[in-house]
Amino acid sequence: MTRSKTPALRKTKAGFALVIALSLMAFVLVLILSMTLLVQVESRASATAKAQLQARENAHLALLIAISELQQHAGFDQRDNCQRKSWETTISYPVARFWTGM
Repeated sequence: MTRSKTPALRKTKAGFALVIALSLMAFVLVLILSMTLLVQVESRASATAKAQLQARENAHLALLIAISELQQHAGFDQRDNCQRKSWETTISYPVARFWTGM
């Protein structure tokens, strides 16, 4: 009787080892897929942050260029710039209040 139980017991252990091996493979596959997804999300986030930083730097450069253009035309600290409402008390039409004089 002992001999007949031994091959059946070995088959059950071999089946259990197969189930454990397949479970570990599935776990590793899920782990790899989740890491791949994480890398993709982080790559997109860093690309977005890089584009935003570049846009800010471009805006800053444009501001510096605009200030230098104003200084070329007005003269560096030689003339005063002011809006129209500061030198006239009556404004003929509403858009004129945004005009700037040198």
